[in-house]
Amino acid sequence: MAAASADQLREPTILDMVVTDHRNALALLDKFEQASSSQDRIGMENTLNAISMEILMHSVAEESVLYPFIEERMGEQGKEFSEHSLREHKKLEKDLLEALQARTEGGHELMDVVKQFRKHFEHHLKDEEQDFFPKLVQQASEEELTQLGPQFIQAKTQAPVEPRAEP
Repeated sequence: MAAASADQLREPTILDMVVTDHRNALALLDKFEQASSSQDRIGMENTLNAISMEILMHSVAEESVLYPFIEERMGEQGKEFSEHSLREHKKLEKDLLEALQARTEGGHELMDVVKQFRKHFEHHLKDEEQDFFPKLVQQASEEELTQLGPQFIQAKTQAPVEPRAEP
C-alpha cells in the first residue's frame, strides 16, 4: 500500500469547505430536479428543505467568518467583494423563501422558482470560486485559511434553519 501524500493529509482550508458546500448544494439541486421530473412531491419537499438548510448554514458561516477575514486581509477590494456577496445572499434567501412558499402548490411555479434560484446560486459560485478565491489565496497563507475552518464549521451550527426576514 502506498503512503499517503502530504496533500492528501493536509487539513482542509475554509475555501475547501466552502467549495464542498457549493458542490453539496448543487447535488441537492440535481436531486430536486430528479424528484420533480418523476413528480415525487415528497422528494421535492424534502430536498427543498435540505437545500434551504444547506444554503442558510453556509451563508451564515461565510458572512460571520470568511467575509470579515476577506475584508481585513484585502482592504477595499475585500469590502467590495463582501458587500456584493451579501447582496447575492439576500437574493438567494429571497428565492429560497419563494420556493418554500411555492412548495405547497408544486408544479411549474415551484420549478421556475428553483431554476431561478439555481441560476443565481451558480452565478454566486462563479464569483467566489473563479474570480475571488484565487485572489484571496495570493493574499493569505494556507495556514491562515486552514485555521478558519473550525470557525466556519462552528458558525454553520449556529445558523437559522429558515430564510432570514428582510430587515
